[in-house]
Amino acid sequence: MKKFKISMIAVIAIVMGIAASAFTSTSSVNHKAPTTTAWFQFTGSDPSNLTQLEDNTKYSYVNGLPCSGQSVICAVQYTGNATVGSHPDAFSSAFKTRITNVYNGSTDPAISEEDN
Repeated sequence: MKKFKISMIAVIAIVMGIAASAFTSTSSVNHKAPTTTAWFQFTGSDPSNLTQLEDNTKYSYVNGLPCSGQSVICAVQYTGNATVGSHPDAFSSAFKTRITNVYNGSTDPAISEEDN
């Protein structure tokens, strides 16, 4: 009888543990940095290559002032996560056109998403 009581207590403890775990949930916290408009510096290998200039993955956020006067386009102001090393959001087709115009020398080289 004593073994039966111990076994029943163990079974009840297991059942209560399972029942309690059914009502808990994992936390869904978003650890990504907030999206904001920031300067992203060109980090591609060839600043004279238009394909690289239009590729958002060839730009990275740097904490501080962007470059100046190093190439035709050395940085862009665009939306993205403002954490060091992160890339801007994918460029819109209008923004890519703006990059092309600057590359061809037909527009002011200060490139900002707000211009479109």
